Amino acid sequence: MSWQTVEVDPTQVESFGPQYPFAYWLNGKPQMKQTGGVLYTGGWFMPVDNLDTGLLNEEGLPGPGWDHGEMVFESGNDQAGFFAKNIHIAMLVSRRRWIVNGVDGGFAWDDYKGANASSGANSPRGHMQILGLIKGAEQFGPVFLSAKGMTTKGITNDVFGAFNQNIIAEAANLRSGNRPPFFMFWMSIGPRMKTKDTPDFTVVGSGARTSTITLPCLAGVDGKADADALNKRYVGGELYARLAELRNSADVVTWEKAWDGSTTETEPGPSVSPGWPEDLPPLDEDEMPF
Repeated sequence: MSWQTVEVDPTQVESFGPQYPFAYWLNGKPQMKQTGGVLYTGGWFMPVDNLDTGLLNEEGLPGPGWDHGEMVFESGNDQAGFFAKNIHIAMLVSRRRWIVNGVDGGFAWDDYKGANASSGANSPRGHMQILGLIKGAEQFGPVFLSAKGMTTKGITNDVFGAFNQNIIAEAANLRSGNRPPFFMFWMSIGPRMKTKDTPDFTVVGSGARTSTITLPCLAGVDGKADADALNKRYVGGELYARLAELRNSADVVTWEKAWDGSTTETEPGPSVSPGWPEDLPPLDEDEMPF
């Protein structure tokens, strides 16, 4: 019997779900001050090998705000790609889970007790991904941002919380209480800075297991946005319509639910899940966040 004519049960065919390009959070390091850039301040790194290079601009970059670069890992391996201190994303959905002993797959976000029971001497680590369109790189379609460890907590509390309070709530007030989705406005995520050129380094962990990291913040927002500031962050009517269509698409909903066991038969849930669980022990931070 030829492989070309063998009957196949579709329920037995492997499915990997929608695949999207990605960028991951990179912790800055004080010893990289002379080098400067994202290696010093912290920020984002996008590997080139997960992109359609035919969509790069004339400078061979994903868009404005990116620089050519290369990641060199402790193993000696390297990875070509692009650095950006701040990313401006129109966020469609986010998802989170717990990782145990550095193994991806992890536990659902609402199962911290199960993750903790399986982690042995190590605390579970948060893992967050945010899916949306990147400003200036909309030609690639949805891209996801990935962060782990304490960076996940920083995005949950300091980015989402500030965006909701200073952007979304203020927009709702100006819309007579009609609350807009997060993707109506650009969300800028970058490292906390003490001054324009000096990052705010934070030591995390305990005992002999400590790391110096750069936590993310909602960049460029100092307080509640007025109408002019909201106009500048508005994605525009045409892009908003595209985002609204993407938000309810089967691929995006499948991606959003992949870590909680839900199926695409359910109605799309809220873009932002509940906050960081209270009373958790300090989370250790890996050398590499992805």
